[in-house]
Amino acid sequence: MRRLVIDDIRVLRGEVTAYARTLAEARTLLFSGPWDEVWLDFDMGLAIVADTLQPLIQEVEALAHQGTLLPVGQFVIHTANPDGRMAMREALKGYYSLREVSVGWYF
Repeated sequence: MRRLVIDDIRVLRGEVTAYARTLAEARTLLFSGPWDEVWLDFDMGLAIVADTLQPLIQEVEALAHQGTLLPVGQFVIHTANPDGRMAMREALKGYYSLREVSVGWYF
């Protein structure tokens, strides 16, 4: 299974093909699929003004709206940020298979 984890600090239990720790890494790796699973955190960094995945999620949604789907079997939303969770869910739900999980269970 090819699994990409986009998260700045957490380590997933189980087999992981690649980690993206920054927004730039996330974009590069996501677009280099195919991926069976892509795990999504929302906040990328511990700074006061941290990066988020919002620009990347908007790009993925725009491509999907134009008919171009990335080769991703399922997105797994694991962020602890409730607003970020909702934003990612709303952007991706009409185009991709989604699963939402609690952060503590898998990390």
